Amino acid sequence: MIKKARINKNLTQKQLAIRLLVSQSYISNLENKKINSFNIDKIKKVSNILNLNTTDVVNFLISN
Repeated sequence: MIKKARINKNLTQKQLAIRLLVSQSYISNLENKKINSFNIDKIKKVSNILNLNTTDVVNFLISN
């Protein structure tokens, strides 16, 4: 979901990371649901940049 939206916006992981002031590996971990916890403010920013619904992104991250 996050990766597809990022690619549709023609952004690399590095470009998205720069916009969010996070590491590229953080973006990779988000896309692959390899995070144990997340900051809701960062998720809101990701959602905003990628034009995604924040609730949908949270549900994606917590789903198995």
